[in-house]
Amino acid sequence: MSRPQSLRGTELANEILASAGERARTYETTYGRPPCLATVLVGDDPASITYVRMKQRRCQDVGVASQRVALPHTSTTAEVVEAVRQLSSDEQIDGILVQHPVPPHVDERAVFEAITPAKDVDGVTMHSFASMSFAAGSSGSRGFESCTPSGIVRLLDHYDIEVAGKHAVVIGRSPILGKPIGMLLLARDATVTFCHSKTVDLPGIVAAADIVVAAVGRPNFVRGEWLQPGAVVVDAGYHSRQRRRRRSPERWLTRRRDSRARWCGSDDDRRPRRADGGGGLPGTGRRSAAGAGRDLATGAPRVGASCRGPRATAHGSATHSDWDGPTSS
Repeated sequence: MSRPQSLRGTELANEILASAGERARTYETTYGRPPCLATVLVGDDPASITYVRMKQRRCQDVGVASQRVALPHTSTTAEVVEAVRQLSSDEQIDGILVQHPVPPHVDERAVFEAITPAKDVDGVTMHSFASMSFAAGSSGSRGFESCTPSGIVRLLDHYDIEVAGKHAVVIGRSPILGKPIGMLLLARDATVTFCHSKTVDLPGIVAAADIVVAAVGRPNFVRGEWLQPGAVVVDAGYHSRQRRRRRSPERWLTRRRDSRARWCGSDDDRRPRRADGGGGLPGTGRRSAAGAGRDLATGAPRVGASCRGPRATAHGSATHSDWDGPTSS
């Protein structure tokens, strides 16, 4: 019995890290200092702390300076917004990442919108989303792409997976994952269907998909028996079960080779398990930091103008669910 093919992201991450390092060295030679990434962490969530530490380490690996701004859990929206605005106006800062999620009493959208678009290397502002959506697929200038969606597209390209003319089903409609990946796939001439908590007959819709992007963050959500033979499945969610597997977090992108490969990514084809097989694409963290470095090296010389820098990245926390975004019901 043939097995599903896992499309690994580690090789791509290494390529991007190498490219980011070259661009960072060029930038430092030209401007007399390395590009600098500022990370904003609100609270003491263990997964978020790990993410920020990982991003700082990757920055160091490729010659990008990093500055960490840690704010207490009790910080108000106004206090966090002010901290981000100060970074936006600091000429020594070239990119800003606000670690997601922030504490529930903080208005995350207000914090995101305090990032000047030229430094929004995570692609989380409304300006970046609009610029990406209108200019995606064209030769015009656009803002930074949302990180995980950009990473998904780059990984599909890396494995020469054709998107044009395919039916792509996006499960989830969050503003940092579901919606932007749908727009990027639409720009590649896919026919895109968005599914969410009010969708009727989700299994039937998924069964007709050539490409499935599960942006839910719930374990065992997408089932192998829902998928048609040959479907490409991207698990873009991240859930709390992965905390116990932190040494080897995985996000799997699997292609079913035939109808017998019923449970994509599963160790046991006899039993129905979720299609993603575990957690997600390997190398997620490396691609996240690699993308930040690449965008900084690309965008830093043009801070103050709309910048562009494609990347393969991931964004999120082990506690985050992207099924419906902030208005989940």
